[in-house]
Amino acid sequence: MQSSVGSAHWRDLSPRVPFRLGVVTNEISEDFERALGVAVELGITEIELNSLWEKQITDLTAEEATRARDLIRKHHLHVHQITGAAFKSLRVDDLPISAFEADPGYQKHLEILKWSIERAHFFGVERVRVFTFRRSGVQGLGNPAPRHPSGGPLDNATIERIAAGLRPLCRLAEAAGVTFCVENVRSCYGDTGYNTARILDAVGAPSLRLTWDPANAFVSGEKAVPDGYQCARPHLVNVHVKEARVVDGPSGLTAWERIGSGEVGIREQLSLLLRDGYAGVVNLETHWRLPGDQGEQSTRQTYAGFLSELTLALEGVD
Repeated sequence: MQSSVGSAHWRDLSPRVPFRLGVVTNEISEDFERALGVAVELGITEIELNSLWEKQITDLTAEEATRARDLIRKHHLHVHQITGAAFKSLRVDDLPISAFEADPGYQKHLEILKWSIERAHFFGVERVRVFTFRRSGVQGLGNPAPRHPSGGPLDNATIERIAAGLRPLCRLAEAAGVTFCVENVRSCYGDTGYNTARILDAVGAPSLRLTWDPANAFVSGEKAVPDGYQCARPHLVNVHVKEARVVDGPSGLTAWERIGSGEVGIREQLSLLLRDGYAGVVNLETHWRLPGDQGEQSTRQTYAGFLSELTLALEGVD
């Protein structure tokens, strides 16, 4: 058992799996060419573009974007999402609903989103990440912060406020021929599967879907697997996998971990994806770092942990 798990490689397991394996490239390295080389070595075929050469994807010059596209083609990889940060830090609690689109902060994030769309067209990508506005009272990225089973209060009036801010984006997505994928994250209103599904249901637009991140739901306080996943499942078109644990319960302090060494329930999540025949992409978004490592060795280790969990999940469904 241990030797077969320890020697697992994605190329060996992939014929038994309905989904494809991806990685957020800057989790390996900000040296984009190095990141692509490692991805190919690991058998990964899909990539998400967040930051390259220590620049956000939306900040690349035309020459840098062309260089990146040439490198992607050289390595025979496929970009499936532009992983930008639009609307992650914007607070809308005090804005009248009728004034959203006139607000300078909203317009600034809208410009970032338009640049993300431009990059999506340039790289031949259909999906662009967005967020659901900064949660009231959250400081920084929300770690530490109290962890609530649902992710925290979210009343109907707040949901309608969020939906009013997202609906113009959906019209933009439809006009541009892209899909916006909300990622649930601790610092935003859409933090858990439960809360994010409520927001997406309220918006009710086919151009707004979900990048499901069970670790982000876990650090927010939800029993991400299976509870959050069941809420997320009707909306998801993309999955991020990383690992986390609780460091201090009373304060809500959490820490990222190597996949297989935390408390999220990654093996059960993979089992459910296998059971449901999920045919999208599962992306490594490491976050955890070994001391002194910039990303590559940490991602290699979390990749090995992911394959071990997947091997055991496959044994459970065979």
